[in-house]
Amino acid sequence: MTMPPKHSILYRQLWIGVICMVLLGGFVAVQYYVQSKVTLPYSLHDEPASNLGATVCDYYKSLQNGEWAHVCSPQHWVMNIGFMAYGVLLMLAAAFAVRGMWPAGRLRSLGIMLLFLGGIELVIVGASPVNLTVILHNVAGFLALVALNTGLLVLGIAAFRTERMLAWFTLCCGLAGLTGFVMTFMPVPVYPWLGYGGWQRVALNACVAWAVLTGLFWAGKLLFTKPAQR
Repeated sequence: MTMPPKHSILYRQLWIGVICMVLLGGFVAVQYYVQSKVTLPYSLHDEPASNLGATVCDYYKSLQNGEWAHVCSPQHWVMNIGFMAYGVLLMLAAAFAVRGMWPAGRLRSLGIMLLFLGGIELVIVGASPVNLTVILHNVAGFLALVALNTGLLVLGIAAFRTERMLAWFTLCCGLAGLTGFVMTFMPVPVYPWLGYGGWQRVALNACVAWAVLTGLFWAGKLLFTKPAQR
């Protein structure tokens, strides 16, 4: 792709989108920070990230596996803001960076729409903690994981003819995320290797890994590709 002229609105929008993509890496740091502050034992293997956003110390039952967990997360507000920030940053990235850098076509539009939908659902996830609005939280989380990872698959297919390396990387991230989603929502509570919590994090963070690495790649292109002349 030909870079737009520096100081143009499009060039600045691309940078905004790319920076948002890289900043998504902070969501992983948020998860580990909040987990480090819990006052009861917390298992990455068995418990979902949603438990870290519970606003009251209590026992909570997972709608997916039917298991109870005693949760006490003093920094729950950080986790919930983290979910909302994830959604907002992803929507900005989709609107500015992906729209400007991805090979054009209907599949690109569909992929962007799915990422945008996933971002909206993540904002709802953060605004509806699991202990306050359990149905809304879980439905929004379900839709977010489907939209995010399906969106990556669609974008990977859209780029396959012209950007093979980017396409393969995007497809792999989407497949990894969907695998985590399927393993998390299996009808029988059997979660091999990573456990319920581990697979949920694969589904949740596959898009984060894609965004950060793709954002860094595009930042390099913006820095070292000669922009178009006015």
